[in-house]
Amino acid sequence: MINLLNVLKEYQQLESELSKFYLWLSDVFIEDEEIKSFFSKLYREEEQHQAVLLYQMRLIKANPINFRNIEINNLHILKDLRKIIEDFMKSPKNVSLEETFKLAYFLEFYTMESYMASTFKDTSKDLDKLVKNMFNESNNHLEKVKKIMLKINIKIPSLKELNDENKENLTEILEKTLKNC
Repeated sequence: MINLLNVLKEYQQLESELSKFYLWLSDVFIEDEEIKSFFSKLYREEEQHQAVLLYQMRLIKANPINFRNIEINNLHILKDLRKIIEDFMKSPKNVSLEETFKLAYFLEFYTMESYMASTFKDTSKDLDKLVKNMFNESNNHLEKVKKIMLKINIKIPSLKELNDENKENLTEILEKTLKNC
């Protein structure tokens, strides 16, 4: 069992990295008003997600007796996603639009999957509602990324590519995804 606050902190840190990532991309693609606007909007939404998680953490700290520790099998995914974002943002700012959108799709897919796969058993109704809302928000971002990818003719990675069980880690899956699309 893992302390609930530690898990929410991991999610908050991921949302923070996603926020920084989208803000960085809005700067990278500053010349293209539509793309800049798209990433700026995702940035603002990620900031809201982070605020919701911080609020939930404050509630838990104020009323720890109402919350139990939880089981979660995918905490390493959150750390892997943050590392992928950090590494990408260290790259030169001449990244391609195609590579950028494939990465955004990949990140939103795995963020959504991590919320879905989280097993917040025996917790409060509020926390259950939070997890469902965060899952829905991540799914909403995934659909937004998918929609703009289709609009600008970028091939969407298949679920098979994103769920390659033969790969050791997310970085390997990402490399294959970027190469094959």
